Amino acid sequence: MALELAAAKIAEIAFGKLVETAVGKGIEAGLEKLKPLRDKIWHKLTGNADAEAALAEVQQNPFPANVERVATFLDVAMIEDKPFANEIQTLAQQINQEIDARTIQDNSKTQINRDNATGNQVENVKAENVHFGDVHNH
Repeated sequence: MALELAAAKIAEIAFGKLVETAVGKGIEAGLEKLKPLRDKIWHKLTGNADAEAALAEVQQNPFPANVERVATFLDVAMIEDKPFANEIQTLAQQINQEIDARTIQDNSKTQINRDNATGNQVENVKAENVHFGDVHNH
């Protein structure tokens, strides 16, 4: 696996505000893996009353403090069960990559430059500032 995600990042992906932001941007494609990720976490933490309370609370209010509580229990579960850790890390990475890819696409710009006799149009530029053409001082 390229880069392992920590329990805190996985909890943020599964239950945090990142998910609400993604849904707001229409990134359902990557979020179809969200339910399996959440289900795996719920299943793994079921049986621990404190963990179940933390999960119920984060479902109601995805505040950072609630996400951190879930991350604490998730971290222990990941340490104790490496196959589980690998499985949820893979799912979380896929979701995160989809959200990142869509965010980059949403930040693309169309720039049209016109100069007396010349017109240039650039679409899907993935940059904050784009300069096209030459500068002429007369």
